[in-house]
Amino acid sequence: MRKKNSTNKQNQDPASKAKKEKTLKAKSSTAEHKERKAQAKEKAKAEKIARQQEKAARKAQKAKEQAKSEEISASDKSYKRRFISKPALIAYAILALAAFVIFPFTQENKIRALTCSGNYYYTASQIYSIADVSVNNLMIFNSPEKMEKRLEADPLIEEATVTREGQDINIEVKEKFIVGYYVEAKGNAHYLVTSEDERIRMESDLAMRTLVHYPLLVDLSDEVVARICDQVRDNPQYLTREVIERVAEIQPWVESYDKEMLKLILQDGNTVFTSTDSLFMMSTYNQVLQKLQGDNVCLRLDGANGSVQKISCTYMYLDPEDRANNREIPKKVVDPNYKEEDEEDNSEDKESAGDKDSENKDTEESDDQTQPETPSQPANPYGYVPELYSGIYVVNTPNGSMSIDIAAINDWEPSALDNFQHSPSTDLFRAMDSGIVYTYEAATDTFWPI
Repeated sequence: MRKKNSTNKQNQDPASKAKKEKTLKAKSSTAEHKERKAQAKEKAKAEKIARQQEKAARKAQKAKEQAKSEEISASDKSYKRRFISKPALIAYAILALAAFVIFPFTQENKIRALTCSGNYYYTASQIYSIADVSVNNLMIFNSPEKMEKRLEADPLIEEATVTREGQDINIEVKEKFIVGYYVEAKGNAHYLVTSEDERIRMESDLAMRTLVHYPLLVDLSDEVVARICDQVRDNPQYLTREVIERVAEIQPWVESYDKEMLKLILQDGNTVFTSTDSLFMMSTYNQVLQKLQGDNVCLRLDGANGSVQKISCTYMYLDPEDRANNREIPKKVVDPNYKEEDEEDNSEDKESAGDKDSENKDTEESDDQTQPETPSQPANPYGYVPELYSGIYVVNTPNGSMSIDIAAINDWEPSALDNFQHSPSTDLFRAMDSGIVYTYEAATDTFWPI
């Protein structure tokens, strides 16, 4: 009865029937999708398990092969040990040791050539001696580091660089700049003075052999030596090692206008007077030397005016107290009020002057073309008066300062002193041998060079 009613109901409602069919299809499609998804998941899981099993199998195979290889290797070693006798092993060991010991002593490991640069005071052979290296020495005992340490241990070497190129050794050194040396009063020890005012005691024979390159510093105070070192550091382009080497001795020198001058006795016998501030002018010595005439000449360096003057050595060597008595012009030449204390001496001088005047008159009568020789104008052995001055000079005189063109002075006349001339218009005096012009200071009876 129910079935009949259901059938009837379906027949009576087609729309409901279609809806039910659609619902059934959807449920069926969902079930199929879930089933396919489950199948795919199981397949992936199976593939993963298969890969892991395959990987494990490969590892097992590899381990097996490695074990087999090690077994074969051990077997081979055991086989070799069985067939290599003990004496053979000892022979092989001896050969290997011999090769290791002998190879460093072969010709390929010996020094073939040595070169040295940067040295001035030391010779190349002395540098090699300090480095304790020579040609055919073994490289194994002469590494660059060891040679650098030996060189820099020397007090005269500031820095050393040793490089190796194959079998060649190159040594480059930087020596300290030596200003001079002095001898200690007690103990007779020799000390070098560097441009940095460092004192180095000379203890080795090699260092003593370098003394020919340095001037001897005689009785110079520490302050003066320090100023000389300052000049060397401040003027490296002028005060080079070559310039310093020209000087044999440096001594203190005193003048009224500079109590701390220097007297430089040069290797060639000439003498230079200078202040420490003008010491750099020594770089022009070579140029001046070409124009000098005579031996054992004296020069004065004037750094302020950039000039080098040739002066009378006789005048410079006298003490200031002796210059008036032995070198300078008598006061009566420039001071008309000056009177001699000894009248007898004055009368004798007049008589001798009269005798010489009569002799000069006789000479003039015998030869009209001959210039008469008088006490005030002796013959000039130099034949001419050097012209040392050009331009305007400011000259300090007892009457005040004045600007004079010394080269334009044309009233030079003989004075009472041999080889000296006097200019009445300027009250200056000129040495005929050197050409140096002087001013006269009556208060001290001293003549000062311009």
